[in-house]
Amino acid sequence: MAEAPRLDPALGAFVDSRSEADADDRLGALLEEVARPVVARVVRAQLAGVPESDREDVAAGALLRLTERLRALRAGEATETIESLRAYAIVTAQNGCRAFLRARQPERTRLGNQVRYLLGHDPALARWPGADGAWLAGLAGWRGRAAERPRPDLDGLPLERAAAELELGELIRRLLLLRGGPWPVLDLVAALAELRGVRDQPLVSLTEPAADEDEAAPGQEPVETRPGPLREAEDRQFLSRIWAEVRDLPRRQRVALLLNLRDAGGGDMLSLLPVTGLASAGEVARVLDLPAAELAELWPRLPLEDREIAALLQATPRQVINLRKSARERLARRTRHP
Repeated sequence: MAEAPRLDPALGAFVDSRSEADADDRLGALLEEVARPVVARVVRAQLAGVPESDREDVAAGALLRLTERLRALRAGEATETIESLRAYAIVTAQNGCRAFLRARQPERTRLGNQVRYLLGHDPALARWPGADGAWLAGLAGWRGRAAERPRPDLDGLPLERAAAELELGELIRRLLLLRGGPWPVLDLVAALAELRGVRDQPLVSLTEPAADEDEAAPGQEPVETRPGPLREAEDRQFLSRIWAEVRDLPRRQRVALLLNLRDAGGGDMLSLLPVTGLASAGEVARVLDLPAAELAELWPRLPLEDREIAALLQATPRQVINLRKSARERLARRTRHP
């Protein structure tokens, strides 16, 4: 039997506090000494160049969500434990940064999501953590290698025409071959954005005035959070195609894939389907072949860990991993070409 996850020792005294006053004191210390410095570093690194007031808002939101999670843990309302407060704070901050960028940099974020999807699903490509924790992109045969310096002539290559004509996965493969080694994912996305002319409106703070006046400069407005009708239709067509292929997967593969569906930071993605209008909660329940009431009970805990999915499927966690891998490989094969 698998060993149950252990609570981070730093949280023990807070969870076991006998009075609310003592619990509040301990919670405040945890937030100030552990969580706040971690959240600040993540937000500062991922939102470089963003107005300070907006970075503060993102950090405050992350700390608020973390506080709610810790209070639920003490109250016995949390369904899963926290094995590492520091790691949980990092993921919470990363999720907050992604939500901010999705709203303020929709085009760049869309490109980054496409790149990460291909790195995880195209058999010729791969993604893995580097020595400093930053994700690296490379060819599948390079997995595990450290980032390397680019070839001297990389910047001078005439790639603009290729960028406009090639399918994104092929363009990524050519860029990696030209570079000759692994590339940080963020740098790869930046290079692709430059080559393809992906531009978002300049980030304008929603809370800070312009530098020289009390109101924003003429012509500057908060960035529209939607990507525009043509691009939105393209996105929806692609996602609809993916969803159709998911529905055709064997039932056990569907369950293993969807109940553990995560974004790059480990956050839940399945619950976004009804929000985007791609599939209702009822349709998701039918695709999973679960009663709607049972899915409703699982919904707040998504994404599920493999041991929970294994219990639903009467399988082992290793079998769940293999089912999910098979599902991803099938989806990659069927969606690789238009």
